[in-house]
Amino acid sequence: MSIIYSVPETIAGSAVRGFGFAFGRDLYSATKKRSRNILLIAVAVAVLLMNYVSVLWIVRNYETTAQSILVKLGGLIAFGVSYAVVFVVSTWVREDSPELSTVFLVVQHVLILAGLINGLRHRKKRRLVWEVEDHNAQFLERHGIEELDDEHFRDTEGNRYRLEDVRPSEIELFAEGRRGKRAYIGIDDDGRFTSWSGLTSI
Repeated sequence: MSIIYSVPETIAGSAVRGFGFAFGRDLYSATKKRSRNILLIAVAVAVLLMNYVSVLWIVRNYETTAQSILVKLGGLIAFGVSYAVVFVVSTWVREDSPELSTVFLVVQHVLILAGLINGLRHRKKRRLVWEVEDHNAQFLERHGIEELDDEHFRDTEGNRYRLEDVRPSEIELFAEGRRGKRAYIGIDDDGRFTSWSGLTSI
């Protein structure tokens, strides 16, 4: 059951056991104890997520050496701090709820493992993306196609194009000021540019 519902029920259950001063004392004690645990739980959840993200940062590869050093160093610091915080919180919670403390530690290590696995999976995909980007930049240069901005291009003959459509197998460019004229860049399944049609009629 969610703590949103279980905590008020627990407080009410302990409060109705007494009368007068005992009633007030039990309610205050329960509220104070549960409030501390709620705060600790909120902190632990946030830090548990940081465990996952920091491991992801550490394991993933990066395009440049400088970026790799900076991000991995930041990930190591974030991981050390978040791991220590979860350990401290689970120790405090153990006094009132050993089961909850165990849950924290189990979830923490599950998220660390998930971050490790996903980080390793990302490495291949990220490397492929960089290879494709480099290939495509060389392709445009080799065919004399200049990127003016994200949607406009110019070829060696001075023809200007606007990005018209991106399909699974080709990119269609609209020739500006040239009615019924297009140009096409063929692409493979990984997004690599494979062919350049030049200015063609449709």
